[in-house]
Amino acid sequence: MIAIRTALAILLVAGAGLLTQGCGPGGEDEAAAAPPGRGRSGAVGTAVVVELFTSQGCSSCPPADRLLAQLPDAVAADGIQLLPLAFHVDYWDDLGWRDPFSRGEWTERQKQYADVLAGGRIYTPQLVVQGGSDVVGSDRSGALAAIRWAARRANDAAHIRATRSGRERLTVAVDADLAGRRAPAAADAWVALVESNLATDVAAGENRGRALVDQFVVRRLVKAFRLAAGGSRRAEVDLAVDPAWRRDRLAVTVFLQDPETFAILAAAAASR
Repeated sequence: MIAIRTALAILLVAGAGLLTQGCGPGGEDEAAAAPPGRGRSGAVGTAVVVELFTSQGCSSCPPADRLLAQLPDAVAADGIQLLPLAFHVDYWDDLGWRDPFSRGEWTERQKQYADVLAGGRIYTPQLVVQGGSDVVGSDRSGALAAIRWAARRANDAAHIRATRSGRERLTVAVDADLAGRRAPAAADAWVALVESNLATDVAAGENRGRALVDQFVVRRLVKAFRLAAGGSRRAEVDLAVDPAWRRDRLAVTVFLQDPETFAILAAAAASR
């Protein structure tokens, strides 16, 4: 089922019935993910960030998780470089299963979007496209339409690039500028570290007994700097890497985001 809850409802409905909308169950085979920012075809083009707010405790989330893995290939032929980020929220954790990837910070990020995109409500699975629109995370046609619309509206006022290096710690060098006529007053440069192909045997909750494979799971999200309109800046960000994380499954995405509207102005996958 798709759960739709306000922040207040999170505290009140634990163990109670939820407002739902039926969804067909997904298949058990999990799609393998391409590296963030590229479809398996290797195409690179206009960068679009998609953020999936999801949880292993939500029975309607696995289909959305699988769709997230498929979307880079689905839009590669359109010249779109898709940069997926999966934020596992924590408000399902008291309903039978604690998602090992959940964090309160990701719930707070979703609440920020709710104020401008969803009338103050939060739900899973929610897909936010380029910080400017949202659809139910398992809605393939809605997601594709939103991604293509965002690509057509790409803002040439902002640019961001990044390279990554290091082993014990990842160092990400970020270069950004905010100089075009359509530039907002300021933008925040963010660095996201993601890990893919994470397998979990779920022992309780709505997905009890299922073997889930999660892609593009956000492990770190760090603000590198704030950039004023008309300016440019370069900075290095060090990201601690947990020894349990598989380095061959890690990728880095950087993006510039308007701190007022939350619109994402520019994005890139960090090159090695």
